[in-house]
Amino acid sequence: MSAPASARVRDAARRARAAVRRLPTLMRFPEVRTDLLQVVKAALATASAWLVATAVLDLAEPFLAAWSALLVVHATVHRSMVRGAQFVVATSLGILLAAGIALSPLSGAPALAVGVVVGLLASRVPVLRLEGVAVATYAIFILVAADPTSTDTVISWLGAVVLGTGIGVAVNAVLLPPLDDRAAGRTLQGILGDLGGLLRRMAAELESGPAEDEAATDWSQVTRTLDDDLDRARQQVRWTRETQTLNPRRLISGHAGAPAVYDHLLAGLEDAVGQTRTIARVVAGGVGTSQAWDEDFRDRWLVLLDQTGRRVADLDESVTAVRDDLDRLAEDMSTQDLPGLLWPTYGSLLMALRGVLVAVDDEETVRWRAGLGEVGRPRRPFRAARTGGENQVV
Repeated sequence: MSAPASARVRDAARRARAAVRRLPTLMRFPEVRTDLLQVVKAALATASAWLVATAVLDLAEPFLAAWSALLVVHATVHRSMVRGAQFVVATSLGILLAAGIALSPLSGAPALAVGVVVGLLASRVPVLRLEGVAVATYAIFILVAADPTSTDTVISWLGAVVLGTGIGVAVNAVLLPPLDDRAAGRTLQGILGDLGGLLRRMAAELESGPAEDEAATDWSQVTRTLDDDLDRARQQVRWTRETQTLNPRRLISGHAGAPAVYDHLLAGLEDAVGQTRTIARVVAGGVGTSQAWDEDFRDRWLVLLDQTGRRVADLDESVTAVRDDLDRLAEDMSTQDLPGLLWPTYGSLLMALRGVLVAVDDEETVRWRAGLGEVGRPRRPFRAARTGGENQVV
């Protein structure tokens, strides 16, 4: 073996050993375990459908049963059932389409072309859109491989498809069907931690001096990143609810499923992120770059900004005391002779910070946070925009 070839072999072996060493680490992630389980279930469903079709029913086309079982093992039981029903309807239409074409004067390539055109047009029907291509696929299969005008052929093919679909759905429903309501919760916990970290970072950077344009821009960028995280959390909430629908594991275990508070918390966090973005804009547009703002207001408000960040990030504490302190600050400032031009700015900062508190301190959200326990720890302390800075937490 040449030296370059030997080096490639050693490199491949090294990568293989590294992959094996990483496997225990990867298996700690629920997503990886679920994905591998779905692979195993797809293989089991395919093999089971083949065995039943050959050893029990002695079907003429057992590969159709195996093929159908493979195609309907989806990520959730609900999806398997819906897609399985669509698949059976689509394949039935494809077989009937093939029979219609076979009874027409068409044959050979023109017959296949007509089957594809009609089948793909049928796939545009909304109720068949996800599996509609099976209309054209099975029309081609039966035109090429069988006699679509034979009643026995039609019954055999439909029977194999129904058998395989039923086995695939059954395997997916019975063998540890996915039931995950933690991914959305972990993401929401992480957003709370990130938002709290951003508020604390803003307080620390303002404490050290007037805000620079770059810092304010960075704060706004972090809020946009949090918006992206909220979008991902919404998708995870929808996924969580789909995993529960028609899931026998939930019925047997009495699993409560995704808390309804998720929707409420998503709305509250969306508002809190928006209020934080308002603080960044107000600071960038005036008081943060000015040396003229009232020292008493500045010192007290920055303390409250930092405390709000700590309360938002800490799932074991209430922010009620901070809200009371904020109300007291507004009351004290209203009786003082503050510069008139800065009052709108102070009012915006007070209202925005209060908006953050209201968004994360309602009774329903506090009850959810208090019940999380160890599971409620954020996924990371803070993910800021990559601009550095001594107060940046990463």
